[in-house]
Amino acid sequence: MANPVILRYFLGANSSQGFVSRFDQLGAPEGDWRCTIIKGGPGSGKSNAMKKLAAAMADCCDYIEELYCSSDVESLDGVIFPDHKLSIADGTPPHGMGAIAHNFKITSELQPLVRWLWGCAPPPR
Repeated sequence: MANPVILRYFLGANSSQGFVSRFDQLGAPEGDWRCTIIKGGPGSGKSNAMKKLAAAMADCCDYIEELYCSSDVESLDGVIFPDHKLSIADGTPPHGMGAIAHNFKITSELQPLVRWLWGCAPPPR
């Protein structure tokens, strides 16, 4: 599984009808998906952490979805790992996390891994 299929797309976009968001489609809440929301100010490393996590998960996934920011195409707004029923998303406005909070089990189980990826803690066990 070292070469997963990587699908890259936008979950939000500015359109002729205003901003359109599909952040409520980060998985299937009825299918026992887990969604981890990370928050932080601009430049705090949210996107870089998600990129590092996607790279680290490449060995154990057949399929990865990378969700790019429509206003900054170098920045990730989220990552979905369908094989593991796991999604990670930027929780800062304007991403519309309200719909996610009502539909998913919001978890913090990835916090040790994210802290390690940011260089703030030793590798998780």
